[in-house]
Amino acid sequence: MSGLHTPASTADVTLSPHITTIGSYSLVVARALEVSGIDSARIFKSVGIPLDVVNDPLTRIPVAQMNALYRACVDV
Repeated sequence: MSGLHTPASTADVTLSPHITTIGSYSLVVARALEVSGIDSARIFKSVGIPLDVVNDPLTRIPVAQMNALYRACVDV
């Protein structure tokens, strides 16, 4: 396990804009927001994720942008 680096906190991690995740994960977030009575379109717009692309199984979203989405969800 030598050679592995574990950051002291998540603030120590800088995510490359090239690291992506499956875009459809955000669809689940949108549905959870809507069920909770929160306008998901407003939240997604605030972090720059267009809702019209999250249904496409080939869509990839930068991990940093997904993290911004998660933070925005916590803030509402």
